[in-house]
Amino acid sequence: MRFISSQDLHNWLDQLAQEAKLIAPVEMTVADRPGAAAPTPDGMRARFAAVSGADEIAWGYQRTAVSAREFLVPRTETLFTIETDTSGNKTLKEPVIAEAQVIFGIRPCDARAFRVLDAVMLEQEPVDTYYAQRRQNTTLVGLSCPAMWDSCFCTSVGGAPNAREDVDILLTAVEGGYAVDVVTDKGSTLAQTMTTADSEDMQLPEPELSESFAVPTIEQWLEKFDEVYWDRVGDRCLSCRACVYVCPTCRCFDVREETIKQPDGTLITRSIRTWDSCQGANYRVVAGGANPRAQVGQRTRNRMYCKFYYVPTDYQVEVACVGCGRCITACPVNIDISEVLQDVARREEA
Repeated sequence: MRFISSQDLHNWLDQLAQEAKLIAPVEMTVADRPGAAAPTPDGMRARFAAVSGADEIAWGYQRTAVSAREFLVPRTETLFTIETDTSGNKTLKEPVIAEAQVIFGIRPCDARAFRVLDAVMLEQEPVDTYYAQRRQNTTLVGLSCPAMWDSCFCTSVGGAPNAREDVDILLTAVEGGYAVDVVTDKGSTLAQTMTTADSEDMQLPEPELSESFAVPTIEQWLEKFDEVYWDRVGDRCLSCRACVYVCPTCRCFDVREETIKQPDGTLITRSIRTWDSCQGANYRVVAGGANPRAQVGQRTRNRMYCKFYYVPTDYQVEVACVGCGRCITACPVNIDISEVLQDVARREEA
């Protein structure tokens, strides 16, 4: 195991910020969270953002209010543009995503979320080329959690506060600095610029764990596809979509076209992809106005089944939830996904 002092880590990050786009947790301001549904706990008053050095990083954060998903799946992005000149000639342009980026301080649960997104975006045809380019250009430097925070339940869904499987480098805070665990070849390349020392007798702290619970099996989800319980949960839901927007594994999107006429008569048409939500009232509306998910309870059920049944069976991942607990904290009516899981696992009938 290698060791890096706090000062050497700061120096390394300062240098890294000059060579690549460095993304790290920073303190949130009031302007970052307008119209928040509920007060943000102290330990979550951080967000991921590009930084120019170590001094901008929020070192004492627990988990960010929103995950780092937006740096691989942007909230809004242009897929392509079509330029039509006054003669009717058209030119198609696609963005080239070549910028290298390092996401520093990502927690193991958020890193695990990229495993889920990889399965959906990369491992089946058609591959999402925009996600693929960003994923290839991204290195994850993780930071172990010293404890499971309020509403966290990562161990119940197969994760751990110090899991190393989904990062390129994992740092764990120890006295005077950090233990450095290089996990992948990409991480090894990045770590070559670190100033580290060998420390074979270094003892890593054990994180404080909360009590785990059993999540429903695939068979239990099949058995519990009824209306009564989901309507009961849905009666509380406001369809505000906060749970989806803070979730690190959600990937629903909408695509729209925008055409702008330039002063010279040229038309610029952009195809724009934006985050969408399965909790919105128009989620399943089709041509003619039919809506098979018109009821809130149906959409609530759909979200749970997507995480714990649809994605696991369609994409061969364990579950599409990493237990970060953000949706619990964000919900203004206190719908708790961990309570729903325990209800479904033990409930004989609604």
